[in-house]
Amino acid sequence: LDECVVQTCPTCAKTTCSDKMQTCDDPNTGVHSVNDWTCTCPPPAVGSATAKAATCVCDECQEPTQQCAGAKQLCFDPNTDCSNKGDYVCECKAPFTGVATAQPATCEVDECIEKGATCTAVGQICDDPDKTKLDDWQCKCKPPSTGLGVTKPAAQCNLDECVVQACPTCANTTCSDADQTCEDPNTDASSTMDWVCTCKPPAAMNSATAKPATCVCDECATDTVCAGANQTCFDANKVCNTPPDFECECEPPMIGKGATVPAVCSLDECELHSATCLAQQQECFDPDLAKVGDWECLCKPPMTGSATAMPAECVYDECVIQDCPTCANSTCSDAGQECEDLNTAPSSTSDWVCKCPPPSNHSATAKVAECDLDECKDPKKAGQCTENCDPGTLDCGQTCYDPNPTVGSEDDWECQCPPPSTQKTTAGPVMHCEYDECKEKEAVCLAEGQTCHDPDTRTLNTWMCICTLPSTGNATVRPARCLLDECKVQNCPTCANDTCSAVGQECEDPDTVATSTNDWICKCPPPSTHQATAKPAVCEVDECDDPLNNCTANCVTPNTPNCEQTCFDPNTAPASLGDWVCNCPPPTTGKATAQAAMCTVDECVEHGATCTAEGQTCRDTNTSRLNDWECLCKDPAKGSATATAAKCVLDECVENCDTCSKNTCKDEGQTCFDPNTDPASKSDWTCTCPLPSTNSATAKAASCGVDECEKNGWKCTADCTGVLNCAQTCFDPNTTSSSLGDWRCVCQPPSTDFAVAKAAICTVEPCVHDNEPACEQDPDGCEWALLPTPTCKPIPCQHTKEAECLKDTGCEWLVYSGASTTTGTGAISYEVLVPLKPFPAATCDASCACASKTAVYIRVGDGYVNGKDSLTCGACSTTAGVTVDWKEADGSLTVSGVSGDKLAEIVASVVFTTSSKDGAKRHVTWNFGTALDAAAAATACGGVVDLVGGVCVTEKCDYTTNPTCEADPYCDWVGGTTDPCVIAPCVLYPNEKECSKDPDCRYDVGTSPALCKEKPCRAFKGPVECNAEDECMWDGTNTKCVEKECSKFNDDRCQCHAEDRCYWDVRATVPKCVESKFGECPVLDVVLLLDGSGSMSEAFGRHPNGFYAMMEMIRDWAMTLPLTGED
Repeated sequence: LDECVVQTCPTCAKTTCSDKMQTCDDPNTGVHSVNDWTCTCPPPAVGSATAKAATCVCDECQEPTQQCAGAKQLCFDPNTDCSNKGDYVCECKAPFTGVATAQPATCEVDECIEKGATCTAVGQICDDPDKTKLDDWQCKCKPPSTGLGVTKPAAQCNLDECVVQACPTCANTTCSDADQTCEDPNTDASSTMDWVCTCKPPAAMNSATAKPATCVCDECATDTVCAGANQTCFDANKVCNTPPDFECECEPPMIGKGATVPAVCSLDECELHSATCLAQQQECFDPDLAKVGDWECLCKPPMTGSATAMPAECVYDECVIQDCPTCANSTCSDAGQECEDLNTAPSSTSDWVCKCPPPSNHSATAKVAECDLDECKDPKKAGQCTENCDPGTLDCGQTCYDPNPTVGSEDDWECQCPPPSTQKTTAGPVMHCEYDECKEKEAVCLAEGQTCHDPDTRTLNTWMCICTLPSTGNATVRPARCLLDECKVQNCPTCANDTCSAVGQECEDPDTVATSTNDWICKCPPPSTHQATAKPAVCEVDECDDPLNNCTANCVTPNTPNCEQTCFDPNTAPASLGDWVCNCPPPTTGKATAQAAMCTVDECVEHGATCTAEGQTCRDTNTSRLNDWECLCKDPAKGSATATAAKCVLDECVENCDTCSKNTCKDEGQTCFDPNTDPASKSDWTCTCPLPSTNSATAKAASCGVDECEKNGWKCTADCTGVLNCAQTCFDPNTTSSSLGDWRCVCQPPSTDFAVAKAAICTVEPCVHDNEPACEQDPDGCEWALLPTPTCKPIPCQHTKEAECLKDTGCEWLVYSGASTTTGTGAISYEVLVPLKPFPAATCDASCACASKTAVYIRVGDGYVNGKDSLTCGACSTTAGVTVDWKEADGSLTVSGVSGDKLAEIVASVVFTTSSKDGAKRHVTWNFGTALDAAAAATACGGVVDLVGGVCVTEKCDYTTNPTCEADPYCDWVGGTTDPCVIAPCVLYPNEKECSKDPDCRYDVGTSPALCKEKPCRAFKGPVECNAEDECMWDGTNTKCVEKECSKFNDDRCQCHAEDRCYWDVRATVPKCVESKFGECPVLDVVLLLDGSGSMSEAFGRHPNGFYAMMEMIRDWAMTLPLTGED
């Protein structure tokens, strides 16, 4: 009996196990063994029970999918119910702590809890940088000292009192403020107050411990200005950081000084030596005061003579001195002879001599000499010597000579050839002067183994040296450079003859100088480039010699490895071609056969240590180039350099670092400047006050003068109204920090008002005009009163708020009964009476979270008049993406498509208008959101306003008698005991435009000023009295008396004929009723001529000029012209 299979026995399992998704097993199927069947839970659940369903246990920690074991963590399942999955917990093993559900836990341990006492025992703090690791805790020094323990031992604390700022023992800016360098010789944190200030060059290297050093700067120690001028340098003020004040002094006996420049030295030596000259009755003169030893003694006239640094030997030359009794004066020169004083001593007189000119040697003392006859002085004879002159030859150099220049010896003169020729002819020229220069120069040529030849003996410097065979060459006036091309000359002992050509090679002589022999070369034919000297060459083919085999084909940028490859041919045999190799230069790698290689190298592998040694990083931007690796500075420092360590710059005014200014200066409106951008120079930035203040401070904001207008100036116009109030300027009369609260708001002319520490109320005397046009054009609202005397005065009661109107004595608020407008100066508009929320100046309150709102809803509620009231959006047409939906049926306006503050701008531009005449209050609600919700109007997302139409006017028609009432154009007399005088209909319309909108009103320009008045026929209230008037007729449809117009009978020909003043016009395309007096008139062209004289620019009554007056009258006249067939 298997109780799991059989279903009909009382003890069988039936569906007990299967209902629980368990398996049934009967361990003993004997018929007497009953109720021993078991239910067993399906994997991964465990559990079984006999004769009943098992209670299954699902321990997720036993399942292979749990993640704790893989993370080497403990697993615990708090709820083993099989329906409760994903709740097992991973727990870290000690000493780590941490748990996580259904995932590995984040295990952490703060080792400083256990180990921190090691650090605190030595006055340090414990730090565990990574709580997921063990044995990485370390001791750190307390600020301002620095240092870090590598492992458990305490840190070695350092305190560089020159670098650390704001510590009691540190130098801070003591040295830098004195422009000195600071050095801490012992940076152990326990060694304090041992920092040293040292003077900077060029000052003497003085130093002092824990205070500024006393620096001495002798400018003469580095002087080159005075020394370069051989002068002495003297520095009276050796204080450092002062302008140059050294002086250059001249060396004795010269005198003179120069401030920072070489001195101008001078000395008048006559002050020392004039006695030497005076002793010889001579004068002393110093021609150059800047030189020494150049003073002179000068002889006094008429004697001449001078001597330097000694008395002169004076000369009394009777040939030179003029106008003396014993002198020659011009006796000799007048005779063409030379004068000579043989004894120039002052005591020797009248001994001068006249000498004949050469070749005569005659002379005479103190008189003219008698001279010999020289035939060559005859120009005709002397001129014959050059008659045969051939330019460039010796012939042109012939001279005339008279061997016996005595009287009686004539025609013995000679023409003599110039040296070296010795030819001559008596009483005539030599036909050809000749000279063979080789007689003199032959030895020059023979010394070089050459022969001398003079091709032209009539001309000098034409001789030449000629080379002997087989060499060739010659040269004029010097030895020749003899040439011997051993490849071309044949049958010489040293020549190639046919040695090269016999083996098919080319012969070349690299040096064809005759003395260079046996240097000819045999060259192999291409492609081989081999050669041999004085013998045939052994020919090979080195393919690297072929320019077509280019190893620089991959060269893009000059001086890069691809441009510096070398070529190598491993086999130069002519039969071995195409095996040449391109090799990259070290340290790059790469080679290629029969083509250019691609060379690469990361230079940071070799040079990176250069950068890291300076705390910088290395970068090789292009591995195909050499020497382009860079060192880059680490943030916050900036800078880079190619192939060397960078010079890093840290501008503490620009960068963001612990010692940087950040916005310290900027927040105070000051400028920041870092005088030393070296990263090691920290906290030396300065804040400088804006002009006119010149204050500054290092590593902090400066204390500046306080101009209170910079903070408070906006208050002068913050809540202003009107042109004058909004043009105020701020002025602080005293900007010192001790003078606060004295800033002023000052009004602009013509107002002279001001206020201290608040906005002023600017006032001017209103309506100060002396003529009507200027008065009526005043934007503040003025009118010209004619009585009792013409004067300009403010228009009363120009209030737009009912409350303001009622406060003004003499004004009253009239509920508006006509159409409204919201634009125009003085226009009637609906007033905001109850501003529960600002309208139309709405704002988007932060509590509304309106940034997420995309629509605004506005509704005219109580008082809404369908068909006459409307809401329009002024900003919607100029705002992109806006959708506008006006529902006239319920008076609601929906604007969508924008969000946030844009919605507030939309509300601010919405305008309410109406053509209703009731003037009743309108209850308007609005809100941001997703639907039109009146309740939301009371929250931060909406608002409510009540609008009512009205106008502020001067209290009018407060008359008690008929004559005074009717005399006022604004009033009508109605009689009675209460308000017998009332405001006339239509007069409250402010202008012609508003007046014309009302069919019962007309604009009367016949009064001054023009006024809106009720049409005349409206005064008759019944049909009888209306029809009794010739110009009026009763309108039964609208139940009022209207003006009689023939056009009203266009549909009734009979009625048109019944009216005496009307005529039925059949000429028109459509027959119509027209005025009788114009019935037969043709179509008119009306031409208007206006005066253009200067008087038209003057005021005309209430009009600013004549043109305005004419235009108003023409406009009124045009209304009566029969342009349409009617009056």
